[in-house]
Amino acid sequence: MLWLGFATRLESMVQWGPVTLERAGAAHDPIVEDWFGNLVVDAYAMRLLGYRTLAKARKGMEAAEQSILKLMGSEAGQAANLALVESLGPAALDPDLPGAPKSALQSQFVSASWWDLYLRSFAGTIAGGTSQIQRNIIAERVLGLPR
Repeated sequence: MLWLGFATRLESMVQWGPVTLERAGAAHDPIVEDWFGNLVVDAYAMRLLGYRTLAKARKGMEAAEQSILKLMGSEAGQAANLALVESLGPAALDPDLPGAPKSALQSQFVSASWWDLYLRSFAGTIAGGTSQIQRNIIAERVLGLPR
């Protein structure tokens, strides 16, 4: 269920990213709008793939998609945090510009700046299996490639 935390984090960025960008005066840049569109798609895809995996597990089927969920969640979150930090520029360092609303799943992120959230996103690519290990699992179990 690690994916649920990643999905919740992406969804909070969808909700609060535009508010933060508007306050910092960086909301109407076409590049920012492009990454925000990618963020919305990633958040929906994460939630839908997670539900599909849960449905398979409930039926007793093997759910190899868990590695995809972990990889996608950690990497999409890190990419979204980086894009937001780059869009905000120096304002991303402002601890008074909140990074996310209070969430039961992610209470440690309540008062962090967007820069702090970006730095913490690196831990997500390590916890629960590094991204490279997840890629190996996906290659072997999902795609059927040899070791």
